Amino acid sequence: MKAVVFDMDGVLFDTESVCMKAWDYAGEVMGVGKAGYMVLKTLGMNADKAVEIIRTEFGEGFDAVKFKQIGKNYSYDYFNTYGVPEKPGLYEILDYLKNKGYKIALASSTSSQSVHHHLKEKDIEKYFLVGRSTVTNIIQLMEKKGLIRREFVEYDARLKKVLLTEKGIQAHETIKALIREMNTGLLDGIEEEDVQV
Repeated sequence: MKAVVFDMDGVLFDTESVCMKAWDYAGEVMGVGKAGYMVLKTLGMNADKAVEIIRTEFGEGFDAVKFKQIGKNYSYDYFNTYGVPEKPGLYEILDYLKNKGYKIALASSTSSQSVHHHLKEKDIEKYFLVGRSTVTNIIQLMEKKGLIRREFVEYDARLKKVLLTEKGIQAHETIKALIREMNTGLLDGIEEEDVQV
């Protein structure tokens, strides 16, 4: 083994428990009762799929976008007031891996702004391969493998936008399906009320 890739939410940070509280709050505000359990039903899904599942649960006329926004606002307020809660052993495992010479990377579907905020807040950015040159190398490799393409931005020739190719979209969908399958397998046989604890 030469490197370790971490997911952020639920592995480094206990953001899922905050999200469950946020969706409990959002559900109560919108009149459907505590809805934190929906976090587990939408893990690893893109925003459109999550909205679809929320509407299936609460009815086609339910404003799932508003529900998610209320939850998002709650989470931001929580993180700004209390900070992001880290998982036990976070610093010990990162120190161990660094001292053993492993490369440490991070993969997350969370916005890059939130990722950098959380890493900086907990003073662990230094452990991860997130420098500008690392990002450039990753983009070049992904382009070489046919997963992305770069195009100039119309209003500024100095800028380029990065777009997924068809191969990149297929890889993304495959990875999402594997994550959902893994999450389902991890929760298999555990009662829903036990998962919420």
